Amino acid sequence: MLLLVDLATAELHTGDLPAACSHATDAALLLHHAAYAIGAARLRAFRAAAAPLNGAALRALDEHLFRIAA
Repeated sequence: MLLLVDLATAELHTGDLPAACSHATDAALLLHHAAYAIGAARLRAFRAAAAPLNGAALRALDEHLFRIAA
């Protein structure tokens, strides 16, 4: 799970938002099935780093993060 967040962060730094969000969404799906505090914190940090960007992939990730928080 953390590997996926690391991949997402690396893709974000290269400017590939769709790939970054794809990895982050996969991590969010795993987190939804198995609660993992460090993973949740890392996903929130990724989302904060991506905050200045916009796109459909980021909105899809937000939906997954919302479900996890509920």
